[in-house]
Order: sequence, then C-alpha cells, then structure tokens
Amino acid sequence: MRKTCGILLFLAATAPVWANLVFAVGPGGGLTLPVSGNIERFQPSWGAGIDARATGFEPILGLGLSAGYTRFVGPYRDSVRADSSSYNYRYVPIAVYLFTDFSGVLPNAPVLPYLKLGAGPCYWDLRKNTAFLTTLDSAMSHQWDYDFTVSVGAEKHLGHLPLAVYLDLTANYITSSHFERYGALDQDESYAQVSLGLRYFFR
Repeated sequence: MRKTCGILLFLAATAPVWANLVFAVGPGGGLTLPVSGNIERFQPSWGAGIDARATGFEPILGLGLSAGYTRFVGPYRDSVRADSSSYNYRYVPIAVYLFTDFSGVLPNAPVLPYLKLGAGPCYWDLRKNTAFLTTLDSAMSHQWDYDFTVSVGAEKHLGHLPLAVYLDLTANYITSSHFERYGALDQDESYAQVSLGLRYFFR
C-alpha cells in the first residue's frame, strides 16, 4: 500500500514535467570511417542505428538512448600472430546520451542544430575471412568494452508533419582493453560516422 501511494505521489508531483515532454524515435545510417587503432587500416564501411529521445526536462535539454551496428573489413595485425589476413570486424555500440537542440536559442530556425554527448557498452567481435567461410577468432570475439560518443548535426522538420530529417557527424571512441591483453598494436579504437535519418515526434 505504501509503495503504491509513493508511486502515485511521484507521478502527481512530476505530472507537469511529463506533460511537457516530447518524444522522438527513428532510424539512421550512412558512411563509417575508421580513424585510429587497429581499424585504421580497414576500409571505409557503413553503419546503421536507431535512437529514441525525450526533450522538455529543461528548455533545451533532453535524454536519449541509441543503438547501432557498424562493420569493417580489412587486415588485422598483432604482435603475437603477425596475421595479415582479411577480417570482418563488427561493433554494436549502445549509449545513453544528453541532447540539446538549441530550440530555446533558435526557436524559429528552419534547420535546428543539435549536440549529443553519450556513453555506454559496446559489443564487438572479430571474424577471419577464409576461402570457404568466415570463422570466429576465439581470442578476439564476443567482447564487451566501453564506448563514448560525440555527435553534432542538424534536423529539418517536414512542415506540419510530426517528422524531421536529420544529418549528423558522430565520433566514437572505444576503450578496447582486450586488444592490449592479446598483444595488439593499439589499445583503443575510434571511428567517425556520417548519418542521414528520419525522426518521428510524439507526446
């Protein structure tokens, strides 16, 4: 009974905040460029993802959750195996982020710039390409590390529709401690992604 009353009191006290929230969700994807670490020698590739956010806690502040998928193909070399074979290298970053779209400063702007700062876990694995099939590299697969992201972009609302298109540039920095453990040349990885996407807004 006390727990139920506590929940009801919390909802009643925060009702004005919830009433002002605007939610947005949508997919995006685009070109991914390796920047540093072992993937620096890999080919540019593609990435895709989805994010959801809520704004209205403060005039220009929001909170969001994003998840993505990025795949690189190229040579992987380390000091233990001196292996220069071709590999598939996959990332699945998940991040909680803070968001500001400057709507309080630019309320009537036709294109609204925004900034995102996020962090969270990142799943990745390394698969070796052979003549007949792609095999798992058991020492360097199915690992979890930490991902930090910074995004700058802009979105354009589509008239009176609850939709907006967006274009952003995201930098990902992954603290890949497993690379150092297995004798890799670099410990951390970073890559940049240029994404085009669509967002749906609702209350």
